[in-house]
Amino acid sequence: MIDNTTQFNKLKPASTLTENTILLVDDEPGVLASIQRLLHREGYVVLIASSGKAGLELLKNNSVNVVLSDLRMPIMSGVAFLKLVKERYPTAIRILISAYEDIPGMRDAINCSGVYKILSKPWDNTDLLSTIGAAFHTYRLQRENQLLTEQLVSINHKLNSKNDELNQALLQAKEVTKSKSEFLSNMSHDMRTPMNAVLGFAQLINMDESLAQEHKDNANEILTAGQYLLELINEILKLSHIESEKIKLDFKSTTVYEVINESVSLVRPLLNSKNISINWNYENDSQWLVEIDKFRLKEILINLLSNAIKYNKENGEITINCEVCHGRLRINIIDTGKGLSPDQLIKIFEPFNRVGAEKTKIEGSGIGLTITKKLVQLMGGEMGVRSKLHIGSCFFIEFKLITKE
Repeated sequence: MIDNTTQFNKLKPASTLTENTILLVDDEPGVLASIQRLLHREGYVVLIASSGKAGLELLKNNSVNVVLSDLRMPIMSGVAFLKLVKERYPTAIRILISAYEDIPGMRDAINCSGVYKILSKPWDNTDLLSTIGAAFHTYRLQRENQLLTEQLVSINHKLNSKNDELNQALLQAKEVTKSKSEFLSNMSHDMRTPMNAVLGFAQLINMDESLAQEHKDNANEILTAGQYLLELINEILKLSHIESEKIKLDFKSTTVYEVINESVSLVRPLLNSKNISINWNYENDSQWLVEIDKFRLKEILINLLSNAIKYNKENGEITINCEVCHGRLRINIIDTGKGLSPDQLIKIFEPFNRVGAEKTKIEGSGIGLTITKKLVQLMGGEMGVRSKLHIGSCFFIEFKLITKE
């Protein structure tokens, strides 16, 4: 049979075709002409071929969304043609049309060619247009899904790449932090020896009865400044040990009441010096157990209590209470000091940031809370703060509760 493709089809370049292009394949010119006119009126771009071979040539050079093929054609049947279409152009929606009730052929078309729908000759125009419209809709959905999948794959690839970069940066940051901590540790250790010598000689000078009072006052200034500097060196050394993970923890089941009681006893002289009262209903907190390093918990509580005293008002109050929520024990230390602004709350745990206290006569290095929070985190706990200006602050620490005896 003569291929009438060029007789019926005015080809358009692939670049001009849109997502409404359909290929009609049938060996009957009248069928091709009839369907082509119908689809042209509906705004479709229609390509036609009178054989499977001619249809494959058109598919090679054009972007086709839907293929409608006759079942029985010479040389290459509709099933064989659509099977090749499925293999080579899997995104194209495939429709079969036949004048024969060829059940085996239709079954092969469904199983081998993956046809979208089978239409009968003679066809109903409304049914034909409805089927083709639905086929294009399916094509667009599949195409959108494909594009989304490709975008997701691309995004996932970029995320994995960024994740690798972040992991690498994190490793480098850890190395830098470790090197910095080791440097600070060595520097702090080397500075303590001469500083102890300075303090020792200042004490000797101060003990000399023959010195004038002016010189003794000078020696006292050296002692005061030296002791502050030594305290700062010790704090830096402690922070560097924590950051470089050199600090060792001894976890044991610990009664919280016992540690709080010992901590309060140690800060009692400081409480009395500022006439600050402490409220603690210890009977309610005598039964709580946590798995923790007792020595470090005491260090944490002493630091928080000392701050609550230092930054409290004269004749102020400190309240200690414990509460349990979702299997965790929270220890609250509440003061009646000046409180903190929202901006100060953001910076409160930054090292060497005293959030305005450097303008007062209150002594401090600005890294006590940094060390305290890192110790809490090392022991698997959490630390936070709530505060209101001119009312006071509540610093709290949380740890997993073991049991309630």
